[in-house]
Amino acid sequence: MQGIPIQPEQASTIAQSVDHLYFFITAVTLFFSVLIFSTIFYFMIKYRRRSPDERPKAIEGSLPLEILWTAVPTLIVALFFVWGRCCISKFRSAAGGHGNICHRQAMDVESRASGRAAGN
Repeated sequence: MQGIPIQPEQASTIAQSVDHLYFFITAVTLFFSVLIFSTIFYFMIKYRRRSPDERPKAIEGSLPLEILWTAVPTLIVALFFVWGRCCISKFRSAAGGHGNICHRQAMDVESRASGRAAGN
């Protein structure tokens, strides 16, 4: 991803995996946005009302369709979660396996501040 100027320079060992996750989520979002817009636009033109008296007949629900449009987004979000969890695991292993690196840095700052206060 070196040629794309929208990302800053990678400054850690896990930055590439986080960038790939970010681009994947963006691509999936764009794909489904275009798909949904195109479908709505197509059916809007195809089934437009040509006269004020023209009314469509009532439609009953479809259980297989409802299961499909519930299951597919659930699986996509589960994929995002698992991939993100893998990135977090890499982040924690880069921190030495001792928990959150941000927490460790905050503790270091706090201990340095208390050390300076004791030295005064």
